Amino acid sequence: ATDEATEDEYANSQHLEIKEQMYQDKLASLKKQIQEVRCRSHPEYVRRVRRLQEELDDRLLLNECSREYQISCAERDCILEKNAAVKEYEEKKAELKENLVNDLEDRKKMIELEFSTMELNGDSIDVKPTVTRKLRRRPNEPLPVPEKRRKPTTGQLVFLLDEKEVENDLKLISRSKPVLSARAQQAPNGGSSGNSLSTATGNSAVGFSNSASSVGVGALDHNGAASYSSSSSSSNGGPLNLSQHPAQLSASSNQQQQQHQQQQTLADTRIEDGKLLHERRWFHRGQPVFVEGKELSRFSANISAIGSEAIWVKKTADGQKFRIFLSHLRRGKVTIKRRAN
Repeated sequence: ATDEATEDEYANSQHLEIKEQMYQDKLASLKKQIQEVRCRSHPEYVRRVRRLQEELDDRLLLNECSREYQISCAERDCILEKNAAVKEYEEKKAELKENLVNDLEDRKKMIELEFSTMELNGDSIDVKPTVTRKLRRRPNEPLPVPEKRRKPTTGQLVFLLDEKEVENDLKLISRSKPVLSARAQQAPNGGSSGNSLSTATGNSAVGFSNSASSVGVGALDHNGAASYSSSSSSSNGGPLNLSQHPAQLSASSNQQQQQHQQQQTLADTRIEDGKLLHERRWFHRGQPVFVEGKELSRFSANISAIGSEAIWVKKTADGQKFRIFLSHLRRGKVTIKRRAN
């Protein structure tokens, strides 16, 4: 029994020694690894550091490539912007030069026109004052009596006429007096319509000095009806017919008003801020229009330039440029209309 006990104790002690030895070996190994890690010579540490270094190199390479690519893109964009700016500058420069040349050409034409008109009318410009001789007044000459001015009577038409028109009207009235008197003698004496011949001249029908005339004539026709007519000045400066019908007078007055409005509309043609006002419509550069004139056939064009005294249009058919002066537009010699694209 004692031998078995001793064998068991020996086996246990041997086992403990083995465990102690294994523990010491593992501890020594761990201490060695710790020392290698501290000295940065551990294989696993070296392997991981090498892998991290490779990743760092790859990322640095990618960053460098990205940086170079972005720099090249920025340089290319800068070159394109510079070229576009230079091209736009050249276009604006050429356009400005063309507009200035057209403007100066227009001014040159106007100055030449003014110079030619000054040469034609040079004698009328240098007007010498006329020498007047003062005559002595006669001793027995009566003093001039101041003319009494009377107010024009109501119910009469007062027209502002020239002296020539007044003389023409008086001649027509004097020519019609024998006919009117003959008709008045042939008419019955007791007619209810009455034969009246009234001629209002002088102070009774004239409200102005020598430039206003209002004449009313009443006479009987063959049927015994009274007919009245008035003389006035037409738009062309000539006297109207004494036997003109009131409807014709109203139609002629409407036509005169329309012509006057049209003349005012054409006279309002002007250029402001690089735009053209014609017939109460604004036209700008590049707008499609129709051009028509008294001596021109109608054609389509686009406004290429607007100067101070003229505009330039470019024909759509052959691309030929055509200049239109403001004076032609104001006189109605040339007209332009808007055109759809």
